[in-house]
Amino acid sequence: MGFAVRTYNVLVYEPEAVRPELRIAEAVLASVEAKANTPFANVIIPGLAKLGLIPQGMSLEDFAARAHELPEAIAEKMAVPEGSSASS
Repeated sequence: MGFAVRTYNVLVYEPEAVRPELRIAEAVLASVEAKANTPFANVIIPGLAKLGLIPQGMSLEDFAARAHELPEAIAEKMAVPEGSSASS
């Protein structure tokens, strides 16, 4: 059973003249990033580590950098949606 990798296309613009207390772009981006990374950080990475396929405590950045090294059976379960690419 695979899972769909969700993609997000986020454009944030804040005019230079916006007062600091009204700046929300960083919070919005942090929220989108957390939502996108939660399944990997809380389920996928610990699961792969438990199986001994990756080191315990591997960061998301390290996981992404080594994604091409995942066993074929695992990689096949990580469907990439049409119109997206697996490269960063």
